[in-house]
Amino acid sequence: MERETALEMIINGFIGPNSVFQTPVATGFTWGMTALGSGMIFMFKDVNRRVMDCMLGFAPWCKTV
Repeated sequence: MERETALEMIINGFIGPNSVFQTPVATGFTWGMTALGSGMIFMFKDVNRRVMDCMLGFAPWCKTV
């Protein structure tokens, strides 16, 4: 019997349950990532121009996907 990798365990654990379970998990994950990203502005006073350009280029791609 072959062991599952961590990624396979996460995917299989999320695919199995019904949508009543999946909806709050996905909503919580999205909210958490948004809060983490927006909270980072309090950690850095200066942001490198190149990093800012990368973030501004990455955001529309995320919205498109």
